[in-house]
Amino acid sequence: MEQKKTALVLGGIAGPAATDLKKVINDTLRDLDVELMSVEDSSPTATVTAGMTGAIQKADVIVADVTNGSPNVWYELGYAQALRKPTMLLLSTKAIGGSIPSDLTGTHMIVYDPEDVSRVQRQIQRFLERQIVRLAY
Repeated sequence: MEQKKTALVLGGIAGPAATDLKKVINDTLRDLDVELMSVEDSSPTATVTAGMTGAIQKADVIVADVTNGSPNVWYELGYAQALRKPTMLLLSTKAIGGSIPSDLTGTHMIVYDPEDVSRVQRQIQRFLERQIVRLAY
């Protein structure tokens, strides 16, 4: 029996659009029969760093909200990139600075308006569908 695919969200989606974005991601993953994992799923007794790196290693797909520019998210994203994990970046139009490091310009990024998340729902769905289908082969 094939093991269920997993996804990990980095950056703890926050802000005014958090509920809507989480719903879009969770609904899409559920429709694709992909399990949304947490750091605790990877190693419940590990340190935060060991738990996070373990979760990144186990995840099939990574979704990273880089809106807040958290150094932790950049570190985790770099680790995921080094492992060649399929990665989708989320960036709010309201982000301070409004850009990402030039090293990540080739990474799939979805820029969303926190006032109207529904406009990016289909983009998120398409990306996750493509990655899950690709992982099946």
